[in-house]
Amino acid sequence: MASLLQTDATGLNEYAKNYQSLYSIAARCGVFAKSDIQPILNQGGRKEDVAASIFQAVVDQTIAGLTQGRELKGKIVFLGGPLHFLMGLRERFVEIIFLRFRIQRSFHLRVHNAGILIMCQHRCRMR
Repeated sequence: MASLLQTDATGLNEYAKNYQSLYSIAARCGVFAKSDIQPILNQGGRKEDVAASIFQAVVDQTIAGLTQGRELKGKIVFLGGPLHFLMGLRERFVEIIFLRFRIQRSFHLRVHNAGILIMCQHRCRMR
């Protein structure tokens, strides 16, 4: 999607910082998303708005997949990945979720510690 705006992921993030409005973009398929984005750009749509709209489509699809129609509740912890370095994406998540969240600065340690905990629990069950 970033290539449609002639940029990379970092550029997409920079564009999204200055958005003014969001467009509805297909979230389930990149081909459908492209077919939504191209006409917007051809009609003079702002790259900033398109970038934020792409992030919004990712958020919509992710939440739909995780919740599967159920209510999203509890604490949300962002553990690395694109949410670690794409502030625009993270901001879209925060704005949509409306829940308190924590950005885990040492996410790699959390994943490591979780792995150790699971391994210890598994060993304890085997005894």
